[in-house]
Amino acid sequence: MNRISKQNVRPRICSAKNICWIFSILNVAVIYLALGLMPCTGQLIPPTIQNLSVIQGSNTRTMRMQILTQAAVNYTAEFRSQLSSGSWSPFTNFAGNGFSQTFSNTAGNVSRRFYRVSVDPRPWIRGEPISRDPYVGETVQLDVVATGLLPLNYQWHGPDGLLLDGGKVSGSTTANLVIANVDPSNEGDYWVSVMNFYGSTSCIPAGVRITLSQSPRILIDPQGQTLIEKQNLSLNSSASGAQTLSFKWFGPAGALSDGGRVSGSTTLNLNITNLLLADDGDYYVVVSNSFGTATSAVAKVIVQAGIAPRITTDPLSQTVNSGQTVNLQVVANGTPTLVYRWQGPSGVLNNGGRISGATTPNLVISNFQASDNGDYFAVVTNPFGSATSVIANVTAQ
Repeated sequence: MNRISKQNVRPRICSAKNICWIFSILNVAVIYLALGLMPCTGQLIPPTIQNLSVIQGSNTRTMRMQILTQAAVNYTAEFRSQLSSGSWSPFTNFAGNGFSQTFSNTAGNVSRRFYRVSVDPRPWIRGEPISRDPYVGETVQLDVVATGLLPLNYQWHGPDGLLLDGGKVSGSTTANLVIANVDPSNEGDYWVSVMNFYGSTSCIPAGVRITLSQSPRILIDPQGQTLIEKQNLSLNSSASGAQTLSFKWFGPAGALSDGGRVSGSTTLNLNITNLLLADDGDYYVVVSNSFGTATSAVAKVIVQAGIAPRITTDPLSQTVNSGQTVNLQVVANGTPTLVYRWQGPSGVLNNGGRISGATTPNLVISNFQASDNGDYFAVVTNPFGSATSVIANVTAQ
């Protein structure tokens, strides 16, 4: 037992008069530094007070003390009102970090109070593993947080007893147990024992439990899309759960049913052909079985109005020498895909022989002859309309 006289109290924090009245007996403030009955205590660093002070409040006094801690070792601070009798009352416990740590205790109308700090090297569970309800095929991790004099040793146990690394199991002798690709054989109770030279402790005697979830779960949500009217929509999702799973898609107008432009409304893959502007909106799928339901995230589908073709540059009339190559060009815009079709004096032109580009913006006629003289123009179409260029008169001289 170390004794600290009142002169060790910082006078700038509170006066010696206040300290003596509240926290002293026979002009001595006493702090017990206690080590429990533990083996190999030479491996521990006894806690030592670095700073001791008393803070005067209006109706309270606060004793503040600072000790140099040992990493991971557990500490408990306690007080009682009699020097050699009475029970100790703990007011804080913490794990050391290898540095100085400060703790304090506030008292009301007391004439004296005695303190001790105990160090416990045995393992303490400070963070318990949590029960899990994974789906078949998922990876489960159980974690425990423990303190105590290092090194700490861990051993996980499962429904069939002691766990060993191998196969789907890893981390069986660490703070983090991992079981990959879980299946019904992995269901049951799990617990961990944490040990060091000074003792052991088991986490949650009743165990944590892995229970496979049977209710539906959405694995892949449908994704939003931006499309143009008359295009086709395809929305896809993925789900797991106990069989048999049922699926139902919903759209802007409510529940969808197969028929007309809609198919797959009771599967994971919804298809809507020849989109209308009215199809713009939110879509989602509900998956259900006898254990429950799951609803996917909403997929925002934007349907934009299509734009009919518009000619921005017309082909130009021209006079060429016989045997020259004629190039005619048209420029158009509008909602893709634009389809081009050139026409000449004899009607619709087709690729072949001296003609190429008859279905593109650029018409080419090689070895142009007087028999080719006449009017040429292009017709541009898409699902939303058509546009016809001005006539280009081409003459060979």
